[in-house]
Amino acid sequence: MSKFGFDDDADLDTVISLPRPAANKPKKSSKRAVEQAGEAGKQLGFVSREGQGARRPGRRQTEPQGRILLTGPERILERFRRYCEINDSRAYWMGLETLLDESDNN
Repeated sequence: MSKFGFDDDADLDTVISLPRPAANKPKKSSKRAVEQAGEAGKQLGFVSREGQGARRPGRRQTEPQGRILLTGPERILERFRRYCEINDSRAYWMGLETLLDESDNN
């Protein structure tokens, strides 16, 4: 049977008891102490966030969004996809915008 690294003569029946640390109970803050802390924060430039709702995750949209379902020959759609990849467009709408800007300048 394994001794888990203990010598044969080790007394495994001996229990070592360590004192438990005292539980730190939070101290109740007086109303005056809370007000002083708030005033100190205002003097340092901190702004209260109370009353602000939680922001929904995702990108912030700065302008109204629309959708277009584009159906066409695969060779042309694949050509557009390659154009977007080559010109480092992160989204197809960016590639479309680049093409439209180029056509406006000509």
